[in-house]
Amino acid sequence: MGEAFGAFVEARLARLGLAGSVQAGASSAWVDVSGPAPLVDMLEVACLLGPIESLVDGVELISMAEASNLQKPEP
Repeated sequence: MGEAFGAFVEARLARLGLAGSVQAGASSAWVDVSGPAPLVDMLEVACLLGPIESLVDGVELISMAEASNLQKPEP
């Protein structure tokens, strides 16, 4: 995923007016986002399309409660 994906997501967060952050590792990324559900859905679609430099195989949405049990990717 890398820096290209991280920059892509940060730009989309700003464009959609969503609060969030991204950690992109070599093979995966973790995006924390909050905002209106329709805009979060739009971000999900944007992440699936991704930048040309990154291959996105899928996106998994999880609740904040579920997220506390997961390990974020190493930068």
